[in-house]
Amino acid sequence: MRRANPETPLYKQAIEWFTAAGYHCYRENSGVRGQGRYVFGFKGKPDIGGFNRRNGKALYVECKREGEKLTPEQWAFLSEAWTHRCDVFVYTEKGQYVLPEVPERMKPTGKGK
Repeated sequence: MRRANPETPLYKQAIEWFTAAGYHCYRENSGVRGQGRYVFGFKGKPDIGGFNRRNGKALYVECKREGEKLTPEQWAFLSEAWTHRCDVFVYTEKGQYVLPEVPERMKPTGKGK
């Protein structure tokens, strides 16, 4: 039996929020699946991708439950995307953070910070 992903409600909320804010966005469907530990995509791939309907800028969103941190790989990808002027957010139950405003408690420690 497949176990439910605890972040699924966050994905739905984030997609609704970003769609209402003028983005075309979708779930990336990445991550570990099954006992064989298959990874779809690459480590650090954001949960949601898309683009801004007004200006065409790429959108990347990582969803995190309260108390969770970004992994070094997620931080590295989001930082690189931000550097190249993509719209980058971390979405939580309490709202969304633009990458430079991500609280210290959510940033990874160690490699990739």
